[in-house]
Amino acid sequence: MNTADLLRKEVTSKLPFTKQELINKVVECVRRDGYYAFYWGRHTSRDMHEFGSDSIHLVKDWIREEGFRIEKETSFYGVPTYYASL
Repeated sequence: MNTADLLRKEVTSKLPFTKQELINKVVECVRRDGYYAFYWGRHTSRDMHEFGSDSIHLVKDWIREEGFRIEKETSFYGVPTYYASL
């Protein structure tokens, strides 16, 4: 295991969900609404902590690995919103 793998494992352990839980939610929302949207920043986690930029890349990779597209939009207030779709 190299250093990047160790860091990835550390970042993954800090997320309040597993990859499978995330993918299940993405699939559920895409089936129902055609997309899955999520914010990344302050007040987006269960314990109200801000996720770092290292974890957003990991989550986007997980979603892309399952064949979904990711698009990013930024609100007027500078809050990034990510959309996963087919």
